[in-house]
Amino acid sequence: MLGVAYLNGDYWARGDLAQMGREMGQLLTDGDIDPMAGEIVSFDEIPDALGRLSRGETLPGKVIAQLE
Repeated sequence: MLGVAYLNGDYWARGDLAQMGREMGQLLTDGDIDPMAGEIVSFDEIPDALGRLSRGETLPGKVIAQLE
């Protein structure tokens, strides 16, 4: 949906997506939804994690990079 909104120039859809993103971010921040993280990696571990993602070795959860 994100690609469609940007490629077709639908400014209303872009605004809707921005609002949804803000709301999702707030739900995550408040702990109201679970991002289903399979693992959390440091910045230095990103290349290895991307390799595992490309090989399908990270299922079922997501890989999240913590940049702090």
